[in-house]
Amino acid sequence: MAILILLAIGIFLPLFPLSMLLTAFFKYVPWTWLRALILLAWPQIGLTIAFSAHTQLPRWAVGWGLLTAALYALRMLSLRDFSTWISFIAASAFALLWIGLVNASSETILRLQGLGFSASFIIAAAVVPMLKSRLGAAYSGLHCGMAQRLPRLAGVLVLAVLAAIATPLFPSFFALIAVLSEASFMAALGVLIVWLLWSWAGARLLQGFLPGVWSRTQTPPDLSLRTAWLAGLGLVTLAGAATVLTSMGLTGGW
Repeated sequence: MAILILLAIGIFLPLFPLSMLLTAFFKYVPWTWLRALILLAWPQIGLTIAFSAHTQLPRWAVGWGLLTAALYALRMLSLRDFSTWISFIAASAFALLWIGLVNASSETILRLQGLGFSASFIIAAAVVPMLKSRLGAAYSGLHCGMAQRLPRLAGVLVLAVLAAIATPLFPSFFALIAVLSEASFMAALGVLIVWLLWSWAGARLLQGFLPGVWSRTQTPPDLSLRTAWLAGLGLVTLAGAATVLTSMGLTGGW
């Protein structure tokens, strides 16, 4: 029974190779709203199973979670499809929740960490249909030069990627700081390496969208000023919510 519980948790707090269920499911879901729901609910289901089972989790699960996070972060360096990139960083981040879970952090703090990661990835997922409707695909390197031809969309894309890779003031940043506060010295080094790989992967992804020479004969319409303002307002709201959560004790002060 303990093995079955561990496997069930390993699906929703992804441990490789069980993590492939998340990435495959995310890939074949066509609707943005359902992708957002998956990103929001996936780690919460894993935490619900873990705290309902009242089972002592093995210490080696922390190492397995770190290895999973690092493997997906490394794989992100060569990804060009933005949708797949989002599912991989989600699998990498959700695997880090094993650190607090094994170290017996409070359920509230762990759920807030999961929400912090999920909220940031939902921002990125919302940009995918904007890219597809204008470029035909959310594929890095397919059409370069967005910064000059579609500056508003390019700005929203940059903010979405910054949110995903745990840049300060976004929810994922505070979630990652909370993970670091729960980790041992060696585990914290592993988390920092994963964070560095996320940043590197984000830079490589944006490099295929923003600079360069526009290769299309026609330029699609940019985001409307209203849509750009709404997107910016949503990002500011999330950043503010993350700050509030931190002041309430996301990093361990409950």
